[in-house]
Amino acid sequence: MNPSDLQRFVLDEMRRYLDGYESPAPSTALGTPWTKDKIAIELEAMRSLLIEPYESSYLCGGAIDATNNPPRQKPAWVVASDGIYRLLFDPEARDFVLAHASGEGKLSSWGIRGDASSTFLAR
Repeated sequence: MNPSDLQRFVLDEMRRYLDGYESPAPSTALGTPWTKDKIAIELEAMRSLLIEPYESSYLCGGAIDATNNPPRQKPAWVVASDGIYRLLFDPEARDFVLAHASGEGKLSSWGIRGDASSTFLAR
């Protein structure tokens, strides 16, 4: 996937996420569920954090990763950046991954993955 196609894919996914979002019933969620308006605000903030995608790699796995596989380096595309957090696209798994950037710039994930919007909003 080339960078401009990937960026379009993320933006399209964000639009579909907002269009299909329905707040969960308060009794079915921990804490206060986000409204559709809150999601729209957060996705607008996310849009400002999108960057020109670039290739990188990340250490996949960790204590919260439920796969029980040993951590390993995997290729990925970095698509958004917010402080120490990065949203990655894993082309092998064909999903998005929330990663942490160390002080040295090394990226690591701990099992938060899925669609672009909910994965990045989990930060």
